[in-house]
Amino acid sequence: MSRIENNGESGTLRPEEIKLRLEEDEMSFRTLADQSLMGIAIIQDELLKYVNQKFADLLDYSIEEIMKWGPKEFYKVIGPESIKVAKEQSFIKQMGLPGAIENWIIQLKKKSGKLFYVNNFSKTIVYQGRTADYVTIIDVTKRLETERKLEVSEKKHRKAYELANLYKDLLTHDVNNVVAVIQGATQLYSLYENNPEQINELIEMISKSSNKAKKLVANVRILSQVEGDGDVSLKSVDILNCLNEAIDFTCESFKDREVHITVDNLSKNIITHANDLLINTFENILNNGVKYNNNPKVEITIKISKERKGNRNIIKIEFIDNGIGISDEFKETIFQRGNLNIKGGKGLGFGLSVVKKVIELYNGKIWVENRIKDDYSKGSKFILLLPRKK
Repeated sequence: MSRIENNGESGTLRPEEIKLRLEEDEMSFRTLADQSLMGIAIIQDELLKYVNQKFADLLDYSIEEIMKWGPKEFYKVIGPESIKVAKEQSFIKQMGLPGAIENWIIQLKKKSGKLFYVNNFSKTIVYQGRTADYVTIIDVTKRLETERKLEVSEKKHRKAYELANLYKDLLTHDVNNVVAVIQGATQLYSLYENNPEQINELIEMISKSSNKAKKLVANVRILSQVEGDGDVSLKSVDILNCLNEAIDFTCESFKDREVHITVDNLSKNIITHANDLLINTFENILNNGVKYNNNPKVEITIKISKERKGNRNIIKIEFIDNGIGISDEFKETIFQRGNLNIKGGKGLGFGLSVVKKVIELYNGKIWVENRIKDDYSKGSKFILLLPRKK
């Protein structure tokens, strides 16, 4: 027999009254649950004891179909993303903690096989005198899709902003070199106006620089495809031709410096799979070798060798300079955009991050070492690995 307090008076409920009260409570619960906008289920001993119409509608089953499911059969409506977690954590077991509350997003599967996502709330309750799991689900598929679209949009806008700065920096970096050559040639023009041979050399220098500026614009367009994950066409490129062009431009850019660049190579034709940006990468490395060099005589040696790694034919190119060098702490970060620090507070600038992207586009690799193993201040060695075509 049960006793209750009622208006300050104690009384004893007869069994039929207890049954009536329970039936009334059950009816009130079902009335509220049936009108709920959330899917509601009660699971006891791994069997569904109750589901409301919204729960059935979300899964595209009828209530009658669901109530016929055997033990654990409700696992068939859990999507592949969540089934493993559901079985491991037993989303109906609450990890054995009485009254525990679980609230997370899981993937479910409709009768048709269509997948969707719900916010699942689960709590241990007492149902018909025994513990059970009270589960509610709310469809959050549209909300998640909206959040993902916003995230993608945000990434695209961020990338567009970064690309705009990237192109600005690239143009500033390389156009300044072109302008410097043209300015130097025009300043020398008055000194050589009575020397036709020298005048012709200056005109050729200006012409080359103008063509260089045109090529730069074309390369920015190619780079925009690289950064934008677009299709970039590659072709067979002669490495020696690219190096010679890069060496000529570097020497013209630093006519006021004593620059000696030598190429140590045994082969005549070395072909890789690349595009016109390869010349820019060579120029960038050579320009840095001159700019960050305090010696009266700048010496850069380019060593080219052939290697085989696994089943790949590789071209190894080493740019070895006698410049100010790069300390160990900056050897990794110099290829990251925005890092401008090297010895003496000077900066390598933006160019090396572009170099790395381009080399990786060719399925190659680049890194930097000391020219003298244990003394970075004696110069640097930039090493490139590129695929070699037979």
